[in-house]
Amino acid sequence: MSNLAVIQATETSPEIRYPKPDNIEIVDYDEMLQRIDDDIKRHFPDGFDGTITPEMLESITRDDVKVAKHMRAGIRAKATAIDDRRKEVKRAWTEPLKVFELKANRMRDRYKEVDAELKKYIDTAEDYFKAQKRAELKEYWEGASVLSEAIPFERIEKPEWLKLSESPKKAEAEILEIIQRIAGDIEVIESTCGDWVQECKEKYIATLDLSQAMAEKKNREEIAERTRRMDEERAAIAAQQEAAQPPELAAEPFVPPAPVVVPPISESLAEPSGMHEVLVLTFDGPVADMELFKAEFRELVRKYPKITCKRGS
Repeated sequence: MSNLAVIQATETSPEIRYPKPDNIEIVDYDEMLQRIDDDIKRHFPDGFDGTITPEMLESITRDDVKVAKHMRAGIRAKATAIDDRRKEVKRAWTEPLKVFELKANRMRDRYKEVDAELKKYIDTAEDYFKAQKRAELKEYWEGASVLSEAIPFERIEKPEWLKLSESPKKAEAEILEIIQRIAGDIEVIESTCGDWVQECKEKYIATLDLSQAMAEKKNREEIAERTRRMDEERAAIAAQQEAAQPPELAAEPFVPPAPVVVPPISESLAEPSGMHEVLVLTFDGPVADMELFKAEFRELVRKYPKITCKRGS
């Protein structure tokens, strides 16, 4: 048994008794209006609107202005007296009305407090039932669809399925219709998308829209066609450039020159004689052993201070 107290509404709402207010009337209202109009006409001519023409200014005196001020003060006093009476009557009626509204609101709020508690109770219970129902429908989807991993339940669920008034069988029937539609769409993709089946399937799973999957196929075909034409154009240009070039001559093998071996200086020079003060060395080509050449050259410099070297022609 639920621990929620059962509240039974009475046959009638709480009755509020109040005296019926009488009409607020001004005694002899029409006669009073006529008296006011006659009073105004005695002091002001017909059509008076306060406008002063230049011709009138020439004849108006200061005393006329004083009289007008006195008349205005009298008119305003009469208007103020009527307005004061209006405010007095309004207070006489509105003060009891304020008290009445305060009491009526207190009575109403007693019910509204209970209404708020009932609403909290109902919302909590319904949220639980909705969560339970959603879990059952999600389990049904995952068991009935082979694509439940690629297409989670959140992608296909409808808010109306969670209404407590909605039959679970009706929601399950709609889920089966969605599964059949997806299967049919995938069959169309597999039979029409050719080389782009995988790409079109991915597009369909992302959107659950067959038209977008077909648009993906068309887009892929256009890209492939553009790529094919560009490849053909590049191949044609390369062929034209190759045909325009002259045949290349066979390159002769490179044969490095044989090194020139300079005999050791010590063997090619005789001992100096007293008749020569200057020794002239002539050599051609590269030196085979540079270190040996340097050593013998230093020895010659020691023996022949005045040594001159020149390269052969």
